[in-house]
Amino acid sequence: MIQRIQTLFLLLAALAFVLLFFTPLASLRVNSQDYVFTTSGIRSVAPVTNLGISTIPLLALHMILTAICLVTIFLYKKRPLQVKMCFLGLVLSLGLMALIFFHIISVQTNEIKYSWPLILPPLAIGFILLAYRGIRKDEKLVRSLDRIR
Repeated sequence: MIQRIQTLFLLLAALAFVLLFFTPLASLRVNSQDYVFTTSGIRSVAPVTNLGISTIPLLALHMILTAICLVTIFLYKKRPLQVKMCFLGLVLSLGLMALIFFHIISVQTNEIKYSWPLILPPLAIGFILLAYRGIRKDEKLVRSLDRIR
């Protein structure tokens, strides 16, 4: 399990998603009020005010993706299922990126300052792709060894 390189790639993808949860993605300025955008919501920096934008779907998708990456690690005996879970993780990661930018764009703002954590979803997609390739390579190796017997 741990000795396989795809396990490390999936662990790095899960770590990227966990890091994404705790860091702000952008700073927004709306009507001279400063807000911080995270996957758990859009929060005001000074007094508590609400923009009226729900980020619950974004938070749910983010938590699902983190769980998929962690669960896929432990499916090492079921490689075909592991391949499907990686593909699902790839598709949902693309959806997460689209949802993040949709939420940022939907705010009528005067100024947007993007933060460095916006590189984490593409980085996680890269790690999931590398894990996907490694799992498919293992599956091909096992099938070729079955033909030799």
